[in-house]
Amino acid sequence: MKNLLLISCLLPSLLAAQTAQEILQQVQLHLPQQPLTFNGTLYRKTANGFNRVSLPIQTTLRLGDTPARAHYRIGETTLDLHWENNQPIYTFSEATLEPTHEIADSGMSWTDLSLGFLWWPNPTLIGPTRKINRDAWLLEIPVPNHTDHLRIWIEKEMAMLLEVQRINAKGRRLQTLRIKRLRKIDDFWFAKQIELYHHRNGERSIIYIDETTHL
Repeated sequence: MKNLLLISCLLPSLLAAQTAQEILQQVQLHLPQQPLTFNGTLYRKTANGFNRVSLPIQTTLRLGDTPARAHYRIGETTLDLHWENNQPIYTFSEATLEPTHEIADSGMSWTDLSLGFLWWPNPTLIGPTRKINRDAWLLEIPVPNHTDHLRIWIEKEMAMLLEVQRINAKGRRLQTLRIKRLRKIDDFWFAKQIELYHHRNGERSIIYIDETTHL
């Protein structure tokens, strides 16, 4: 009887247990599934707040399609994404570009823009935690072909990305990406402002979404 009582007490926790991969998949599924277009601006600001770079940005998401697709335009450069076997495939208008390359002189990479790290392999679940007064999961993901790694905070209830820190092999923070403002469309939340803070020099790369259109 004691064993049965113990199993009954533990069962909810066991059912709620998740792997890092399952948590990331929930985040992916909670991205907007209806066709949407976002218009905004990508800025690079100095430590004292002056604009170094200002680039128009347009994003079209068709994540509910089969296969899921996304299109990004920044200036004259475009990126088309589609997913095969839950892995993003990048196609740039310039053949020399890679997802890890910086966008113009913005301080932000194409991976940062597309949140491509959500599909990186070998994530590890560190455990439950709190972030900005929300219950969250803390994950760690090695940066592919690099000695750096990411720490990622995921809000539990809405499976929403809260913060990403890039850490080098010496444990020093290099960059911190934060979702600063949110907007809800139907049952999905999306970021109206994303900020990438550069710890080395105090600069910030910021995406502001000004307009959202249903397709």
